[in-house]
Amino acid sequence: MRIKTLLLVLWVVLVSHRAFLPRSESLDLQSSYYDTLVFIEIGITTLIFVVSCILVVFHVHTMTFNRIHLILWLYIVTVAMSVIWSPHPTYGTFWVMRLFSAIAIVTLYFHKATPAMIYRFLDCTILALVPHLLLPLFALRVGLQPTPDMRIKGLWLQPVTGSIIAFAIFIISVVIITDKEWRYNFLWLLIALLSLVSGLLFGGKTGVFAGSVTMGVYLLTRPRLTRVVRFFSLLGIVLIGFRLYNIEYGLFAHLIYYEQKVQFGTIKDRFSLWISALQLWIQSPWSLIFGHGYTSTRVNLIPVYDAGWFTTHAHNSFLQSLVEVGIIGSLPLFWFIWKLVVNALCVILWKQNQDCRLLAWSFAVLHLIISSVMDNVFGGLIYGPFYLLLAGGMSLLYLSKNENHRGALASKP
Repeated sequence: MRIKTLLLVLWVVLVSHRAFLPRSESLDLQSSYYDTLVFIEIGITTLIFVVSCILVVFHVHTMTFNRIHLILWLYIVTVAMSVIWSPHPTYGTFWVMRLFSAIAIVTLYFHKATPAMIYRFLDCTILALVPHLLLPLFALRVGLQPTPDMRIKGLWLQPVTGSIIAFAIFIISVVIITDKEWRYNFLWLLIALLSLVSGLLFGGKTGVFAGSVTMGVYLLTRPRLTRVVRFFSLLGIVLIGFRLYNIEYGLFAHLIYYEQKVQFGTIKDRFSLWISALQLWIQSPWSLIFGHGYTSTRVNLIPVYDAGWFTTHAHNSFLQSLVEVGIIGSLPLFWFIWKLVVNALCVILWKQNQDCRLLAWSFAVLHLIISSVMDNVFGGLIYGPFYLLLAGGMSLLYLSKNENHRGALASKP
């Protein structure tokens, strides 16, 4: 039990500390202004990595590795090897440390974990991401100026990543509060309102689109008048609040700018970017099989020839993985994602009474996978959406296959 508690603490620190420190791209920029904060971030990452290594060394002999564990560890090995031919091995090693820590903590914690322990892990994951939801409100408080495209963006803020996280948590909250027998509706109601406000303030289109599709699937597969009323009531309250406070930036202001100034150029540019990323992946037999190296696109940017600009990632998690680690590194990751899709859809389409939290996280996983088609969720640098996907996905795989838990799904907690 002490080991489980220690793993939970490590996980919360690993997931939450990015909300209080600069985005790690600063490490690559070598900005002297952020030297102190970057040093703290490197220190935290290194400390968690060292403790994770010690725990793995002392407890690996007691573990029974199933197929999921082996696939995840195979992915770590292939990613770590790709750093050797990456254009910036030091930078790549920093992110491999984070990837190793995340997967080590999750695999150690889920070994012989009961359903109650797994749900505690999920609750701690949401708790660790709450500081990220508060960042747009903090920006409003300090008077941070929006970017020209009317989204809040600064040292701590990333609109796309923030919106994906916010709408994933919003989906979890909405599914839970529509269960009338759940005992903590008020707490989840607050989380739902906070995550919705945060997602709209971030203004990321990917999170909004994926969240809308996922909520549409939820309302269609679980048709009930109370669910529809509660969802649109939450949405209406937040929209009225935006109107009353006359908030001039965020999603709605960004969409107006996007239509008038950019003329929906991001949609067209994404296809050009994906073609460029595909060409970069198949550039040579080596890159086709082994990739260009983990985090390589942070140094050698992906050119978008038709649009005349460069970017640090492919805006598609599958392509990003193929570009960086090739077929060898991507196969275990894609197999893991495929298992998540199958298990999430099985839970979603299973019409019998079931634990609302299992159902909620199944929809969250679906939201994250839809988001991965249009932006960075997995396969590249480690951000909040990856932590959500890893925690939710592992929980889904364990709980949906646990016969004892499945037999208890008919009774709500």
